[in-house]
Amino acid sequence: MYKAIRKRGDLLRKSEADFLRVRESIKAKVAEVEHLDSVVKKLKTSIQDTQKEKNQTETENTILRTEIQQLNQLLQGVHKQCRKTAQELASQDEKLLLMESSLKATQEQLSEQIAETVHQEKNSRKSQTES
Repeated sequence: MYKAIRKRGDLLRKSEADFLRVRESIKAKVAEVEHLDSVVKKLKTSIQDTQKEKNQTETENTILRTEIQQLNQLLQGVHKQCRKTAQELASQDEKLLLMESSLKATQEQLSEQIAETVHQEKNSRKSQTES
């Protein structure tokens, strides 16, 4: 009987030791779960912040794309106007060359007429002096 009591006492101590180990293990698991819960909450907050940043970036990108599109349209208009101005300038250059050529021809004709008039005047004076 003493042996049975002793065996039960040993079994009870072993059960208590097992109980304490399991309780400590459960405490460790609870602490780990609490830590993981804290990590999950931080990750959720981080995900929300990242989503807000993503949405803001998408909004900014949309605004910038619109600006780029407007600037491209403006640039196309400026290029069109530059081409038109260049064509007008080329046309004006052609007109200027024609006018310069015409002026030169007119000056040459005028010089020839003046020379002929001077020559005729000399001849007229010469014939008057001879008579």
